[in-house]
Amino acid sequence: VLQIDSHMRFRRGWDAYLIHLLETIEQTEGCGKVVLSTYPLGYHLPNQVPEDTRPTILMPSRVDENGFLRQEGKVLELHLATDASDTATPLSPPVPTPAPRYLRSALWAAGFSFSRGALLCEVPYSPLLPHLFFGEELSMAARLHTHGYNLFA
Repeated sequence: VLQIDSHMRFRRGWDAYLIHLLETIEQTEGCGKVVLSTYPLGYHLPNQVPEDTRPTILMPSRVDENGFLRQEGKVLELHLATDASDTATPLSPPVPTPAPRYLRSALWAAGFSFSRGALLCEVPYSPLLPHLFFGEELSMAARLHTHGYNLFA
């Protein structure tokens, strides 16, 4: 199941990539209920999609004036790996290492969510909250966690 915002653009091979990543996480992490969710990187209209493929992770950003926890996506930066003592020497200069392909996440994004179709049967949208906008992401994150789902960015 793929849920996205209307202002998204797709990269070539996106479907095969997401299916492969979902299966990789299920096997590597030993999780049967995986959800990929984050705020993807932006693009410039009409179709200038950046080559940057670093992952973003959802982070709490603030509590707004109505008491809602707001969240934002943070791009994972490359970090410098050095020798085992973590101190660079003239013989072992820092070298960039790639950001991880995925990370566990506590938060869920309505603008991008990908999982197996069983999610819709096990954790349907609440009919008691038909017009929920602010609070939807936190409500769904809590409901996913309490139904045994593991969130990844």
